[in-house]
Amino acid sequence: MADPLADPLAEPTAEPTAAPRLRWRAGGSPALVEPGTGELWAMLAQAQSAAQDAYRHSAGLVRMLDVIGRGGSPEELAARAVEALSETFSADLVLWGRTGPDGMDVVAACGFGDQHAVVLPELPGAADLFTSRSPGTWSAPDGDVPPVVAGVAVEQAVHVPVATGDPAGPALLLLYSGRADLGSADLLMLRAVAQRLRSSLEDAARRRTVERLAATGSRLARHLTRQPLLEEAARILATISGARWTSAVTVEDGIATMTAQADWVVDDPALWPRPVSQLQAWPAACRGEPHVIHDMATGPDVLPEHLRGEGRALLCIPVLVDGEPVALLYAVDPRPGAFTSAPVDAACLLAGYVGAALVNARLYSALAESESRLRVLTDAISDLVAVVERAGTVRWASPSYARGLGAGPSELVGTDWLDRVHPDDRAAVREALAACPEVSGVEHRLRRGDDAWAWVETRLAVAPGDATSTVLSSRFVGERRRLEDELRAQATHDPLTGLANRALVRQELADRLAGPRTGPVGVLFCDLDEFKAVNDRLGHEAGDDLLCQVADRLRECLRPGDLLARLGGDEFVVVLDDAADRTVLATVGERMLSALRRPFSLDDELVRIGASVGGALGDRSGAAAVSDLLRDADAAMYEAKRAGRGRVQVFDAAAAQRSVQRLSLRQEVQGALARDELRVVFQPMVALANGRLEGVEALLRWRHPGFGDISPEVFVPLAEETGAIGPIGDWVVEETCRELARWRDVPDADQMRASVNLSAVQLEDPSFVDRVLATVQRYGLPAGALRLEVTESLEKTAGQLTELHRLRAAGVGLVLDDFGVSYSNLAHLRDLPVDTLKIDRSFVAGLGAGDDDARLSTGIVRAVLALSEAAGLAVIAEGVETERQRDALLRLGCRTAQGWLFSPGVDAGSITALLVDGGVLATTG
Repeated sequence: MADPLADPLAEPTAEPTAAPRLRWRAGGSPALVEPGTGELWAMLAQAQSAAQDAYRHSAGLVRMLDVIGRGGSPEELAARAVEALSETFSADLVLWGRTGPDGMDVVAACGFGDQHAVVLPELPGAADLFTSRSPGTWSAPDGDVPPVVAGVAVEQAVHVPVATGDPAGPALLLLYSGRADLGSADLLMLRAVAQRLRSSLEDAARRRTVERLAATGSRLARHLTRQPLLEEAARILATISGARWTSAVTVEDGIATMTAQADWVVDDPALWPRPVSQLQAWPAACRGEPHVIHDMATGPDVLPEHLRGEGRALLCIPVLVDGEPVALLYAVDPRPGAFTSAPVDAACLLAGYVGAALVNARLYSALAESESRLRVLTDAISDLVAVVERAGTVRWASPSYARGLGAGPSELVGTDWLDRVHPDDRAAVREALAACPEVSGVEHRLRRGDDAWAWVETRLAVAPGDATSTVLSSRFVGERRRLEDELRAQATHDPLTGLANRALVRQELADRLAGPRTGPVGVLFCDLDEFKAVNDRLGHEAGDDLLCQVADRLRECLRPGDLLARLGGDEFVVVLDDAADRTVLATVGERMLSALRRPFSLDDELVRIGASVGGALGDRSGAAAVSDLLRDADAAMYEAKRAGRGRVQVFDAAAAQRSVQRLSLRQEVQGALARDELRVVFQPMVALANGRLEGVEALLRWRHPGFGDISPEVFVPLAEETGAIGPIGDWVVEETCRELARWRDVPDADQMRASVNLSAVQLEDPSFVDRVLATVQRYGLPAGALRLEVTESLEKTAGQLTELHRLRAAGVGLVLDDFGVSYSNLAHLRDLPVDTLKIDRSFVAGLGAGDDDARLSTGIVRAVLALSEAAGLAVIAEGVETERQRDALLRLGCRTAQGWLFSPGVDAGSITALLVDGGVLATTG
């Protein structure tokens, strides 16, 4: 008898010999039991059936795996799979799709012909089958007419879902026209096949998506602006996800705006724009995660009204730039569960591409804007910009070349830029090109179209990205150079006369003292006499004209190589190189004085002026001697003035001592008041007819601890120079008002008045008048008790005149001192609000002498008295020292005078004693 196990699928031919087997006795102990023949055959049949099932299952599984593993598109793979399943499991109809309460949305089917695009099997009572996520079967109720699907009367259905956690996930559906004899092993095999099919389909879908992305990625790259880029992204999203509707939403400042769509017609303007906080997907977007809704009872909140109710599945993918969502890609489909992992992954990849493309678009936009601005700038700027190779060949030139040089870019490109550089400058420019970037700029000349040369400043920089080329930016600097030359001339020359100024003199002296020559260097200081009087009488324009004529005459007096300078005002300096000795200085100085003695023509009038010249010699001991040499020449000039003016004085030791003293006094006068070195004395003013005291003039005195009594003519100008005159002048007014208040308390002295000399510098202080009036009021004095004396040297600026008119309006008396000395006396009478004139002592000194000088003085005094009477002004004669002068003044009609004939300046107590004694002075002559 053949061995039945040789072929496990063969039918048995004879009944085998029974073999013993174990059975269990009552009580749990086994016993050996001999089986019967029938049982053996049954066991053998069962084993053969199991072996056949296992073989069939294995063969079917191998075939299915082979079919599924062949690759291809998802549609091809699904079609092959359902066909193989139909053959393997003898099913009339096999469907693959997504199942839910309403049945199945078919993706692929076998046995349906061309009618299975959308099939929803109507199987009575099968709702639970389709919603369950476990394999199950359905059978037509006994006695009912089986439902017909695609021409097949369905008796039984087998539903094998894929476990995804999605209630509307993928599933296999096998339909039979008879009863399917499928066991649990068959169902397990079907589920394994369904799982593998789902994975393979997703892999195929993912591969196709990646292929589509690869194919469509270039479509994104070609869009360089945001709007068309997002429109393309919406179309690509529809392609890779299979969604019915897609759109792109941009996010800016917390507001979401619909920017692009594919079949997404926005007919509800209330939806967009909207705050991102109203978007259901926004929290996930902030985390950089996709937002997926597999099945919605109603349409999502981003759908327009006419699409709500149709959309079932929603996908939102954030587009991130620098980790922040800048856009959202939306996809909506009517199929529940349409967005599996494959389209979601693909959409995430797309979002990454879109983010990069948006950055690229942003950069392109910035680049385009930058290029536009650059184009505007290059078209508008006046600078000449060119890119040249190191050899000088022009690669690019700005349009400004056409405007600036008359040669446009087309004429310059390819030519040698150095050919347009001035031959004298070409070597320096070539060196700068070779040394760039160590050398960043050079000034040179460029040829214009008319063959003229223009000065330019060219900045050099290595061309970005090309170390072999240089960017040249040239700017016209001809006007700047002209202005610089003018500024240099202004810095070293006097703008009025064109002569050298103090700065150039010091530089020249330093250079000559340090120079190689051995002879001494000479300096001559020339100061004009009475220049201010001319300036005041004829005006500043005439004064400037006079200075220019003086400069012209002094030029004619110099030797070749000598330097003439104007230090300011009416001071001139001559620097003489190789001045052999003092004789040379004196000779040149006399030549200068001689040239200045000739009259000058000013405004059709001949004017004579004088000058004083001081000289000094330097020994070329270095630049440190410059200040000493200038100081010595200045001191010598002052000595010439002290000696009577109109002469040359060469520096000596005594002059040096006086110069040092002057510098010392200039410094110390600023602290003289604080050190209690100043005092006020009072010189009486008397009635010439009876010698009665009518008033006093306050005179300032300085007793220096080292130099003794210092003349006001010396220290007052120093106080004016240093600014100390302000507090000193206030103190003099204070002292005078204090004493005047005491004197007016003496019986019969209530009409006493006091005069205080006023500096022009004090009038420049806007608070000076207020302080004077406050002092007068503080001591209970009427304003007219105080008189302020001004000299004809007052410049009569607008500010000074304003302050004087304020004083006069307040009642303070104003006296014009030294009247008749200056050319400008009549002009002063017209402009100054004075009420009293003082006849200068120089005219009083000549009275009663009996010679020509006396006759001239008498005439001048008579004229002044007549003028004063006509103008209603009082007159005081100063400097009366003899009885003859007093008598002459009385005969001429002058009623008030002061001078040593009556009294020198005395202290306040002496004035008090005089008033107490009756206030009458006896002459001392």
